[in-house]
Amino acid sequence: MAPPDGVEANGTTQFPPSDQLFAYLTKGQSSEQQAKDHNECQRWAVEQSGFDPAAAGGGGAPEKAVEKRNDYYRAQVSCLEGRGYTVR
Repeated sequence: MAPPDGVEANGTTQFPPSDQLFAYLTKGQSSEQQAKDHNECQRWAVEQSGFDPAAAGGGGAPEKAVEKRNDYYRAQVSCLEGRGYTVR
């Protein structure tokens, strides 16, 4: 039987090739403000989703890694858009 989508045959989570978000300035934010916003949104997304991209496997149960990863990116996009960025 084949494993579910996003999980390799040996049970490890397979993430998409790119996990990078691009946040474009829309309100003339300084580079210092952009860095601060990015860091705060990243921390908030980890708290909201329970997924930490800096931790092995996202820092949680492998069977929930893909779902939590998606929650993490949704939270990060929401936070950045709320601070006036266009996110792609």
